[in-house]
Amino acid sequence: MTTHFSGSPRCRRGYMADSQYRITRNKECGYSVQGERGGEKTINLTMTPDADDLDLLRTVELLRNIPFCGGYESIKLISSKLTAKSIPTLILRPENGNPLPVLIFLHGFSTSKEKIIRYALRIAAEGYAVIIPDLPHHGERSERPFGEEYNLRKKTAEALCNRLHIAVEAGAELNLILNAVTSDAEFDSNRCALAGISMGGTVALIHAAGDPRIKAVLPFVSVQHFEGMAKAAGSDPLALKTDTAILKFDPVIAITVKPSAAILLQTGAADREVPKECGRALDAVLSALYHNNGNYRFIEHAGAGHEVTEEMLTEAIRWLKEKM
Repeated sequence: MTTHFSGSPRCRRGYMADSQYRITRNKECGYSVQGERGGEKTINLTMTPDADDLDLLRTVELLRNIPFCGGYESIKLISSKLTAKSIPTLILRPENGNPLPVLIFLHGFSTSKEKIIRYALRIAAEGYAVIIPDLPHHGERSERPFGEEYNLRKKTAEALCNRLHIAVEAGAELNLILNAVTSDAEFDSNRCALAGISMGGTVALIHAAGDPRIKAVLPFVSVQHFEGMAKAAGSDPLALKTDTAILKFDPVIAITVKPSAAILLQTGAADREVPKECGRALDAVLSALYHNNGNYRFIEHAGAGHEVTEEMLTEAIRWLKEKM
């Protein structure tokens, strides 16, 4: 599946949630999807004849998360399968420029690659190839909805452990994805960055702390400091301290040596899922490791919750341009 985006490169507001879609299906071209807003065509996408109903649902989800006014005149979107594991992946890349600096962008828990396309497009429009895989058990790889056993508010210790298993799988796959990307001539292996939201950000941060190929890492609202999260949820954090696997995915505990990557850590001061104390705890660790050398910055955004804001995106793009 390949499509092109067009529109004013300066238009950033508004999304396609209130646009209209015209969806047709025939034997020759499979699905054809057109989006319109105010009589103006916003996107035109054609899928292969073997597309099924799930493909259609994912396509509409993708469209709902694309800014209707575009701003991505020279950006190509490719749906692909990466590595021998056939990991479902969206690849955004400018039409011009090889090899391209590359950002691997990981979504958060219980979401999918389609739902973070709006953020990835902003970064791709600045000249970066952005690769967005579905994490294990998410998106196209989801077997069933996540149940009570993943609910941090009701079963904090159990939920953290269950989410950890997904994070461990995602971390192992991230290495495979990086191997594939850094060996592809279309991408610049010397300019490779990681980003992620919530759980995806923690996976990116933990991996970047031990992989010298990563030049920059951008975790959004993603300090999974389990003791702080347990306290915020009213659970006993002592129940987590005996699980060594959990401790390996708690960046406050796991990161003990200064990473080679330049880290921009951004959190929300009003975040109820990953409370601000978690970000501050990690900031204390990273500030001591980096000794104000310019390759680490922490921003706590007043009023922001568990979300990626426009200000966060602006800071992330500025950081990428400076460090890559």
